[in-house]
Amino acid sequence: MKESAYKKGQSNIITTVLLVLVALAAVAIVSVFIINMVRTNTQEAEIMSRVSEIKVEHVTLVPDLSLAKVKVKNNGGENNAEQIRIVLMDENGQTQTATLNAKIGGLESKILTIPLGSHMGKIISVQLYPIVNIGGNLKMAPKSDDFKQGLVTLGDPGQELTEEERNSLVLYLGGDEFMQSGYGENFQVVGNVTQEKGKLGNAYKFDGTGDYISINDSNALDVTKNATISVWINKNSFATEQKVLAKCNYFLNGFDIVTNNASSGSVYFRIASNGAGQVGCSNMNNHVNQWVNFIYVKNSTTVSVYRNNVLCQSSNYGGPIIVNDQPLYIGRACDSSSAWQFNGLIDEVLIYNRSLSASEVQKLYQLQNVN
Repeated sequence: MKESAYKKGQSNIITTVLLVLVALAAVAIVSVFIINMVRTNTQEAEIMSRVSEIKVEHVTLVPDLSLAKVKVKNNGGENNAEQIRIVLMDENGQTQTATLNAKIGGLESKILTIPLGSHMGKIISVQLYPIVNIGGNLKMAPKSDDFKQGLVTLGDPGQELTEEERNSLVLYLGGDEFMQSGYGENFQVVGNVTQEKGKLGNAYKFDGTGDYISINDSNALDVTKNATISVWINKNSFATEQKVLAKCNYFLNGFDIVTNNASSGSVYFRIASNGAGQVGCSNMNNHVNQWVNFIYVKNSTTVSVYRNNVLCQSSNYGGPIIVNDQPLYIGRACDSSSAWQFNGLIDEVLIYNRSLSASEVQKLYQLQNVN
């Protein structure tokens, strides 16, 4: 009996010790969890605090061109924002949202261009939401700015826009959209396209060896009688023929923009295979390693090309741009050839389904021509 009671007592002691050890282990695990959670929350709070210094400095609105230009500055000393979400709000509470891959370093400023949706009225507020990387996950920080004072409108603020003007910008592709573009699944990046500092914000960098951007065909891209195409490029050579962009059936239908070595380096806009709708700018060898803007305007009688707001050439051509079902390619030809793929930087691709006037061409150039 005594031996049995002794053994039972020992067993109870061991059980008690084990329970105490388990309890201590549980306390240790919970403590570690709480410490890590507090540490994570502290780090997150610090990051959120830093990105709160990213502010809107200036906003320029151009309703007739369906564009807004937003200058953003990081007033803090560090770069913690992976992306920037900008929300435009009009007087009726309608919003237009753009999420951009715009990393902004400490004390750095960037100018970002945003398309204005046709549903937007008079803009009264520009809100800014930094998006940060916390533990490998992107998380939107609280609103860091709500810019309401000093909104500048180019043109008549009370101008009544026609339906055609409100819906004329059918494509805007700045270098800050990347994979998460507003074009969704219709926007595909192929090969080693990267992003680099561009004319405004980022630009797309192509190395000429199998990389390009493809945007699926849509009715909106079927510009025919009237059209305007604007693009900025930066190249270190015009020695070979390369395609800036193309939407065509191997020169038979559609259009493309080509660089080649003719006339000391040239950039051409081509509509028809017989050259009837071809206009271009020469002496491009004087513009290597610098940003150059080309705006091509087609109306019912002529097609013209402007380089940095100066008319290079105008040609009588009243024929249509024949509709096709091909994608719009940025950085490659409309066929599958790899011989003409683009090597350089491309930024700020805009397509309008109407002919911009000379004053609107100037306005668009001045809007984007910033250092």
